[in-house]
This record gives sequence, C-alpha cells and structure tokens, in this order.
Amino acid sequence: IAVALFALMSFSCWAAMEVNRPTPTEWNAPPGAPTASVDAAAGKPFLHALFSDHMVLQRDVATAIWGWTQPGKEVTVTLAGKTATGVADAQGKWLVRLDTLPAGGPHTITVTGPQTVEVRDVLVGDVWLCSGQSNMQMSVGDSMNAKAEIAAATHPRIRFFSVPWAGLRP
Repeated sequence: IAVALFALMSFSCWAAMEVNRPTPTEWNAPPGAPTASVDAAAGKPFLHALFSDHMVLQRDVATAIWGWTQPGKEVTVTLAGKTATGVADAQGKWLVRLDTLPAGGPHTITVTGPQTVEVRDVLVGDVWLCSGQSNMQMSVGDSMNAKAEIAAATHPRIRFFSVPWAGLRP
C-alpha cells in the first residue's frame, strides 16, 4: 500500500493559507509538477498544480481532479482504466470525479481537452495529514545516522509532500 504524508506546521497555518490564497500569478507548482500551459482566457493552469508526478491519491474513495480552461470546453481524465468527462463552467473551472480505486500503481493520470497533460508515477493508497510543531519539518536527512538510514531504507512507496508555511498578511 502506498502512503503519503502531508506535513503542516499547524492547523492555524493551514487556515492562514486558505485565507490568503495566492492569485494565479503567485502560484508555484511543486517540484515535479506536470508542465501544463496556462490558459490565456482564464489565467489559471489547465490542471491544478496539486496534481504532480509521484503523488498519492486516497484509495477506496471517489477521486476529484480539476483545473481550468475556456468555458464550455470538454475535459476527459483517465486513471487506472477509469475515465470521466466534464465541461468547464462559465468561469472556466472543470472538475471530474473518478470512481473509487483500490490501492496500487504506479499509474499515469491523462488529462485531455484543449491541452493534454500526463501525471506519472501516481500511487493509490492511504493519505495521512500530519500536523504539529516545527519538528514536523525534520527530514531523515537531518537525523542522526542519516546516510546509513537512507541507504537502508526500503520504503519506495512512501511519499512526502510538505505544504509551505504561510503567515497572515497585515
């Protein structure tokens, strides 16, 4: 089973990020995010930057995948033999829901419409949301005997995604 760990400094930081949601020009895709061009009409990415190579999706629940394109355009998403199609609303946002998937992978998410984007090495498994104090950001590379621990690691299906800290703006 694949496992993804999402580390947040604290729930108050999460709330701060929601309150101060970045504008489309401030969005920064995470490392390994697929390179999808920005739709000129909407000024937003065709596929949301959350969907990136090496990600993990929660097993046994419907999966929502979304992005933006020109209003009225059809978008089709395929993952692990399941396909869903949606149409962008008047603001250009599209959203599709894929039926539940069992644990497994790696898979490729293919999104087609006015553009085509592939997200590779996607696992389906358990996604854990972890929060706590600053020690939550400590990686194995910063631990005692880091080189030996990394060399001995046998957990290729564990993925770690860290949400950047954001504070309230005055």
